[in-house]
Amino acid sequence: MPFPEIRYCLISEEVRPEPRGKFTVLGLFGVAPHVRILVKDFVNLGLRLSFALFGGSGSGPGEVNLLVVEQSTGAVVAKTPSLKVDIPPGDYSSSFIFNLNGVRIPGPGLYEVRLFSGADPVFNTSFEVQQGDAPQTA
Repeated sequence: MPFPEIRYCLISEEVRPEPRGKFTVLGLFGVAPHVRILVKDFVNLGLRLSFALFGGSGSGPGEVNLLVVEQSTGAVVAKTPSLKVDIPPGDYSSSFIFNLNGVRIPGPGLYEVRLFSGADPVFNTSFEVQQGDAPQTA
């Protein structure tokens, strides 16, 4: 499959597909790599993380999966099962949505998001995790 060039990775708590090719994004952290997630309790908290990857056109069938890796150790924090995709030729853009529940982040630091098409790495970005409470909003 000619894999589309991924241009953006939104990180949020959840992404829901909607009719007519739309998405509802809940709890947006930001667009990687400009994302900092504050975690209060690393021991007892499993995070809900969603990765919405958007790219250009591609075509054909294939399989994609996503890894979240602790940058300093290379330890895999989360891995999705392979997702079968079939990108219609001529589509203007493509998107891949991965919703993960109960992700255990071991501690503060940088984490990589790696997207694979089959065994081939096709996209890599990062986000930062810090310990702390989310700031109060008015």
